[in-house]
Amino acid sequence: MNVNIRSDSKLGGCGQPSSTPKPVLLLSVCQSSTKDTLIDSIESFYSQDDVFSDDFLTDVVVVQFQGEGDKPVIPWSELSRPTSTGRWVPEHVIEIGTNPEVPQGPYFLHSDNTLTQAWRLYADTQDAFATTFVPVDHGSSNQGKQFHSFRVLMLTRTRYEPLNATGDGIRLYTPVTQAKLLAGKRISVKDNFKVSGIKTTQSNRAFVGLYGPDTETSPYLQRLLILRAVLVGKAKMTAFVSAEEATDQWIDFHAPFNPRADGYQTPLGSTTGGASALAAYEWLDFSVGTDTSDCQQRGTVCLGDESHRAQIRSKVSILAAGMCKINEEFPSHVLNDVRAMDTLGFLTRDMDELRDLVKYFLPSLEAGRKRATSISSTVTLRSLAVLTIFSFLMKFYFFPHSNPDQQKLVDEFVSLLERFLGIKRTHLSISERWNECPPNEAEGKGIREYLDKFEMTEVTNGDCRDRGAQVTLDNKNRALKEFDVYRRWFQENIMKPGPNGSSSAIMILPCGSGEPKYRNLPNPAPGMMPAFSPNYIASVLGLPQVVVPIGQIPFESRISKRTEYLPTVGSIAGAPGSDLMLVDLVKAALKK
Repeated sequence: MNVNIRSDSKLGGCGQPSSTPKPVLLLSVCQSSTKDTLIDSIESFYSQDDVFSDDFLTDVVVVQFQGEGDKPVIPWSELSRPTSTGRWVPEHVIEIGTNPEVPQGPYFLHSDNTLTQAWRLYADTQDAFATTFVPVDHGSSNQGKQFHSFRVLMLTRTRYEPLNATGDGIRLYTPVTQAKLLAGKRISVKDNFKVSGIKTTQSNRAFVGLYGPDTETSPYLQRLLILRAVLVGKAKMTAFVSAEEATDQWIDFHAPFNPRADGYQTPLGSTTGGASALAAYEWLDFSVGTDTSDCQQRGTVCLGDESHRAQIRSKVSILAAGMCKINEEFPSHVLNDVRAMDTLGFLTRDMDELRDLVKYFLPSLEAGRKRATSISSTVTLRSLAVLTIFSFLMKFYFFPHSNPDQQKLVDEFVSLLERFLGIKRTHLSISERWNECPPNEAEGKGIREYLDKFEMTEVTNGDCRDRGAQVTLDNKNRALKEFDVYRRWFQENIMKPGPNGSSSAIMILPCGSGEPKYRNLPNPAPGMMPAFSPNYIASVLGLPQVVVPIGQIPFESRISKRTEYLPTVGSIAGAPGSDLMLVDLVKAALKK
């Protein structure tokens, strides 16, 4: 996508169009072009992009000759096709110069003889976005780096219509190439990422009033833009990335609607807006969020998307050097929650697209990109099938699920992985393993006693501040050291990073309750969550995690008075640095 939505190409010879922009079609013509090839191109526009429509087949066609050689002779009066209002035949053909080269597709012709790219507006029916925006420029900074800025999409609200709408760029403008792998992909970003020209709300009205628009775009989002992805808006999140539950704990902003089941199930997790949008809107391709505890996974549980949680910064892992670099930059470009645990998260509908995101978005250094390429070439279906060093780790303290239907689906998912890898699961208790070989720093304490001092806050923001005021800097530093001890012990005694981004084991983690949770019912009072909890295993240990839908559970809805279905997910984690391996494993196993 061209970030500057306005083209500088002058349309000489077009006369004086009216003050109202005129929809037109721009076609690229080369020496080998014929009437039939141009018709084929037009037909492909309908299948490739939802922005293009019959409305752009007007009496004017804009043509740009590309390549060398003689220009072809096209019988334009014979270039016709049926439309919803009759039959289209161009009456005026306007030829523009070859420099700069303008992508073919739909445009708007203005009275000043310029072209504007076509964007399509979609209503935000799920109330998932905090802000929607469109790009305003595309160029270079003084340092020679790519620079992107945006402006808020200002729309007039009519009665009974949603306040928000998103502007979605056309996919035709940028063909997908290896250098532009995400060309035309529409992506929502969580409202704690910095986007130049756009305010960050943090779902707090006081924060909105205090701070102006951001003046820089997060380098993680810059990476997406360089790959020609289209950022469409900032998705809603819980206030300051807290553990607020919808909807009674959402005070300043209204919680998004979960489109699944009866439409009145609670959206879960702080990345709730991105999950709701992706689950509801077919025109959206990805959602990028952050994860401190289990917010990415919870969003996947209630909405049924495919999720990946990137590993967090880990001092003991040298295999994750490329990812460590990107996560070390995390605090300065994303308004985060807990720096020791915060990480990036991706929501998609497709394993292939999830793999592209993991491969090309995470590694910020050239070495990291080369490593990602080597991993993708070595982890194949055959090599996965013979990796007998793998073992499944199921902590029987966390299983089985209380819902037997949910547990049955999880068992089927684990059995699928067992058959694919040709091995059997190993039942393991982390606490028992700790007792067998405790770290010296534990001084004889069990894992619960050792970790329970560092409790996770699962409260509203006021409670969080009150709790934080009681924690001294020494308390914090001691807790972080205990985290490091736990992580180091886990990697030495349970799940070790392997060469080329592999892992000595994968762990099956519980995810979701399998029970309905209605948005119109009050939530229980806030409380504290112990660090040794299934919700925090991946977060505390810095493990990459992949969550995928594996089935549905029926329930009788008190809202619709009929049988509805809740998504159920399977969740696996690996050693730090094994992000791509996990995605490849799940992708290959599910396709088998």
